[in-house]
Amino acid sequence: MLLGLVTGMVGLRYLPRRSKEAGNTTVGGTVGVSSTDGNFLPLSSTDVATVNFTEHVTDEPNRNSSIFQENNDTEVSLVLDESNRNYSMSTNLTEDDLDYDKMGQEMLTEATTILDTGIWDFERRTEDGDAIFSRQLDNGNMVYRLTGIVDMPPQDLLVIIWDGLPDYPKWNPSLLECRVLEKINDQTDISYTVSAPGARGYVASRDFVSLRHWELRHNTYIAASKSIDFSRAPSNPEYIRGKNGPGCMELRPLSSDPSKTEFRWLLNTKLNGWIPSYIADKAYKKFMTKYMIFLREYCKIIKQRTTDFTISTTTTKNITV
Repeated sequence: MLLGLVTGMVGLRYLPRRSKEAGNTTVGGTVGVSSTDGNFLPLSSTDVATVNFTEHVTDEPNRNSSIFQENNDTEVSLVLDESNRNYSMSTNLTEDDLDYDKMGQEMLTEATTILDTGIWDFERRTEDGDAIFSRQLDNGNMVYRLTGIVDMPPQDLLVIIWDGLPDYPKWNPSLLECRVLEKINDQTDISYTVSAPGARGYVASRDFVSLRHWELRHNTYIAASKSIDFSRAPSNPEYIRGKNGPGCMELRPLSSDPSKTEFRWLLNTKLNGWIPSYIADKAYKKFMTKYMIFLREYCKIIKQRTTDFTISTTTTKNITV
């Protein structure tokens, strides 16, 4: 189950924390708000996504986002360039890593094909205006598509959805645990998630082991996932292992307002265990509806903290002058 904030002169910034793992230099940090004069205000642990990524360098000259990491004393842009898929500086990728990356690309293409084809039945429109559709695949599985608008630029939403995976449970109570088991490269990893019980207790917690992969295609960020077998995945007898078919989230700038995101989501999940189909159907649609509610609230928190910091910085400058 299932990624910088640019408002005037301020944006999201990573406050890096360095460590060495398996011969690669990795950076973990906290998202905060930064101004162009170097001031930094970290967001609290309850409303901020913690991010992990391998150091990378891009020579993309047009930095349209103020999300960045510090590499020594140099600011390195986190601009995502469609023409250069390998952002990692690591050179010791194994054959398995390359296989996972290829699997991720194929999975993403399969997910977008499902999203864009077939005859979809309209299910409901939520209070926030999201439309949910469903259709049955040739293998008999039901899949669900949600479309809506999120008040956050696509590149910032990608940070929340992709890099912020470990912090999902902090803002989305539908999830109990989310973590990356193994990072393949900056665009591919293997994750582990545990869902909270749902449908008033009729659906017990499930855990999922998934391959995740994202790409930028034609001005659209696409983050896809699919269940895989992974020998180092946790095993908990309290959870039933669910299965994700190829699914994805598409984030593209809203044509009428590029500061907002046209959001499309393909949910392709099989809970496994004995669950009547009508209960599973309700659980899927409720999960999608609640996810969007929590996501929007989280985006509001981030944007409000940014606004507060802008006002605080401006006031301080005026007093100083």
